[in-house]
Formats: sequence, structure tokens, C-alpha cells
Amino acid sequence: MAATLLVAEANWTDSRARPTLDDAEVRRRLAPWPRLQEKPWAALEGGCRSLNVRVGDIVARLPLDDSDASRLVLRKEAALLHAVAGHVPVPRLLEEAPNGAGYLTAFINWRELTDDESTGRVVGACLAALQGAIAFEHAGMFDATLRVKERFSSALAGLRAWAEGCLGRHAENRMGARRAQQVRALWDEHESEMDTAPVLCHADFKPWNVKWDLDADGPMVFDWEFAWAGPALFDIGMMLRWGTSSEFEQGLACGYEEAGGTLSENWRRLADLFDLFNMVGFLDSENERPRCHKDVLARIDKTLNA
Repeated sequence: MAATLLVAEANWTDSRARPTLDDAEVRRRLAPWPRLQEKPWAALEGGCRSLNVRVGDIVARLPLDDSDASRLVLRKEAALLHAVAGHVPVPRLLEEAPNGAGYLTAFINWRELTDDESTGRVVGACLAALQGAIAFEHAGMFDATLRVKERFSSALAGLRAWAEGCLGRHAENRMGARRAQQVRALWDEHESEMDTAPVLCHADFKPWNVKWDLDADGPMVFDWEFAWAGPALFDIGMMLRWGTSSEFEQGLACGYEEAGGTLSENWRRLADLFDLFNMVGFLDSENERPRCHKDVLARIDKTLNA
């Protein structure tokens, strides 16, 4: 079997404190589903803004805390799972608790994606189907009804405004003024190519969240918490972030176009430029994350020197 795709994030510390899940806390969070109360449970990885608990062949996706913001994330995710089912392979939604208190999905037996042409091809086709599952007239953030409520004049304008906020807080200090200037100059130089129509953007489409479903023998897309109406190449940049074989990359491009996606001649470079927005975001953490920041700065330098 081919090597699996690199996931540098697996070696990073969490960007925010996560609650301790003891038995009493898990039972409290599982209150919407009395039938799960007395069964053994196990905490699962995944989700930056939520928690995952496995109970037998069921996964409970639970809010990170009791805030309205955490509950809205799960309401949006559940709505997305409803909307894209039939278009994109996603965990089967079994039941949703009221008011964003969580939802249940079927447990998936999976393995990591392998770094080969055939896997790249099916992942590319999966992404094209994902991006075509819901149409959006405006770029921006949508609510639990999947309507864009926070509109941007364009997807690129929204990203640039967000990135400037990150740079103004912590990111520019960590990356240095020279790097920040170079990044801004690249976005300026390629603005006309990057300013594209919005699609359904998963916004976390990386090997951490796209696995190989062993039962269905195909890709499975998890963790929709960051989804928005954004640029298509944003997701491709994430998938290819830490490097893949040329075979995987070529397979992804072929599968994507065969399934209806469109790639420009300069698509690979533009995908990296879109992922620079994520790199800037990683550097905006209040706490020091040495391994993360080292990896991110190396990735920024690779893009700047390409």
C-alpha cells in the first residue's frame, strides 16, 4: 500500500483549552438521548469547536461548551449533513437534539488517505461534488438555514479583511514584517485570478478530515464546522498543504475536472496562495505553539520562494 498523506497538524497542541470529559460530564451532555446514558463511551479526536464521543456504533457530536456560538456550530453542521447527503459521502445523521445541543451520526470505520493517483482522483471528484452541492449568490458566512447572513463583497475581500485582523493581533509579529509584506504583495499580484465566484467551501478539507471509509471503500468527509460560501481553490490548497506525490496531485486534478470542477492553468500556485490565509490564521494564537508555528513558517517560506 502507498504511504499515507502527511498531516502535520497531528503533532500540534490544541489552539484552545478543551473541557475535561469525565463520566459525569459526558452523561450530562448525553442527556438528550436517554438510551445512551448507561452505555460505555470513549472520547474521539476531531472537531476544533466541538467534542466527539463514541457510544457503541454511534458518535455523539457535542458542543464545546454551553454557549450559543458553540450550539450554532452544531446546528449548521447538522443542516449541512442533511443538505449534502446524496452528493457527498458524509457520516449518516441519525438524530439531532434541539437548540444545537448536539447530534448523532453512525460510526465510520476508516483509514488514512493513501498518497497515490487513484486516491487523489476520487478525492478530487468528491470535492467537485461537494462544491456543487449548494449554490450561493454571495460569498460569506451562512447560518443554520444555510443562507448567507454575513455577506462579503467577494470571497477574496472577506479573506483579506480577516487576514488583516490576524496580522494586526499576533500573526505579523510571529512571521515578521518582511514575510507579511511579501504575502500581501502576492495577494495583490494575483487578485484578479483569486477573485472567483463562491461555492460551498468546506474550509477544513485536509487529510485530517477526509478519511477512507473501509465499509464503503471510498472517501468520507468529516468536520464541517468552518464551512462557508468561499473560493473553490481554498479547499484544494488545504488538501495539498503539506505535500503529496505528483501522482496524487495529478489524480486530484483529473478527478476534480472529470466531476465538473474547473481549474485554471495556474491553479496549483493559486491554491497555495489561498492557503496562505490559513497559515496567517495559525499564527494568530494568543498562546505559543512552537511546533505549529515552526511548521507554518516553513510552509509560508516554501510558498514565498516557489
